[in-house]
Amino acid sequence: MNVHFSDHFPSEVTLCFVPIGNDDQDLTVLLERFGINSTNFSEFLSKKTTREFTTVTGSVLYVFLKTDASEAFVPVMQKFRKAARNYKDFPTKSWVLSLLHIQSSDTCEKLAQAFIHGLITSTQNIGKNKTIIDFEHSLCEKDASLTVVSAYSEQLKSKTEEFKNLAKAHLTAMNLGNAPSNKKDVNYMAAYCEVLARKTGVEIEIFHKERLEIEGFRALLAVNRGSEYPAKFILLKYNMSATDRPLVALVGKGVLFDTGGINLKPSDNLFLMKSDMCGAAAVLSAIEAVAHSKLNIRLLVAVPLTDNAIDAKSTKPGDVIGSYNGKTIEVIDTDAEGRLCLADAISYVCRNYSPDYLIDIATLTGSAARALGQHYAALFSNSDELTASLLQIGKNTGEKVWPMPLDEDYREDLHSDIADLANYSNKPTAGAISAALFLQEFVEKTRHWAHIDIAGTAYTSSEFGKQRNASGFGVVLLYHLIKNISENA
Repeated sequence: MNVHFSDHFPSEVTLCFVPIGNDDQDLTVLLERFGINSTNFSEFLSKKTTREFTTVTGSVLYVFLKTDASEAFVPVMQKFRKAARNYKDFPTKSWVLSLLHIQSSDTCEKLAQAFIHGLITSTQNIGKNKTIIDFEHSLCEKDASLTVVSAYSEQLKSKTEEFKNLAKAHLTAMNLGNAPSNKKDVNYMAAYCEVLARKTGVEIEIFHKERLEIEGFRALLAVNRGSEYPAKFILLKYNMSATDRPLVALVGKGVLFDTGGINLKPSDNLFLMKSDMCGAAAVLSAIEAVAHSKLNIRLLVAVPLTDNAIDAKSTKPGDVIGSYNGKTIEVIDTDAEGRLCLADAISYVCRNYSPDYLIDIATLTGSAARALGQHYAALFSNSDELTASLLQIGKNTGEKVWPMPLDEDYREDLHSDIADLANYSNKPTAGAISAALFLQEFVEKTRHWAHIDIAGTAYTSSEFGKQRNASGFGVVLLYHLIKNISENA
């Protein structure tokens, strides 16, 4: 989709969106410009439950959308995205967003970015495996375009590519999360990362099973024992030669399907466990956006890839396994596999790269989902500075996090009589906390570490389907965190 900015309307317009904010006091200009009946429009504004007003003037359909620009970015974007889905069949490939009535340049920028982001992500087709095509979107055409009309068109024009880069990366994370596990096995994901590296110019390193065995990724390999496909470990490196810049490391859980292992999950929602790699999708999409936008930062992304499947060779409850940093782990529950994969990845990154900032993100525990639902991710950190940054960025973007304790009082939940650590407490309480404390055992030489549990936010209800689907949570949050670190370094 091509995006253009202008201070006047294009000569040919058939579909125009106009956001109406709470602070729009004098709408006389709007009413005159679009030839709107003031009585009907006033009635629309007075009805709190009515979000949209349409009118036809000449050959143009105008769609007025009630929009509170003071809201966080993602909620505003989602409202625009839903509106775009409603008009995806409209017979035009040229859409217009009018912001001429918006006087604040900051508000114009936010609304323009949210609308561009909403339009690009609205093109997601989760039914692409159907034999009968039941999805068409006019913006999927190669020559589709959006013209943003604003008094600040020149100022906005310079940020177009960044807006599009982040939106496309977010869409990628959604597509990866929604893909069936048989369409994204370990080999597919490794190939995907190689293509991503070529397109963005980042370096890539892939550890195959033999390298993992030599390096000592014992916890990841233990999870992989029941899988059809050997595990892999992916490293993507952006701008690593800029040694004067901070190094941010992102680690994303890449369990491509999670049966629970020998501790088999209940069958009710087992089909949704294709989503257990949404942490990996978030970090891969984050480096895509960062590289395309050329942020002045060093960025390392690490993704351990495997299934958690059942086989005669599968790791069993009660087994004692090793790990990259040498600690032994008693496997109390094979369904607490994500922390084992992350443990080796975190250890490797810490020992070999000593990042200034380390953030891991994972669909890790049902405990986090039960505690916070679908609106907040659980945040654990050893750094007040990083916690404060993530809280503020989460509030601004709408990908919200909530700080949880990393208290020594919970450390007894990691006790094992026969190994250094237990991977699961077997208690019905504080599961997200004990999982975070387990991961902290593998964090070395990093003052700023955060663990983000997205079990409740990664797969949610949306306008894309009747079943839950991938939200792409984390991409916007991580991108703006990295951008913030870069700008303040």
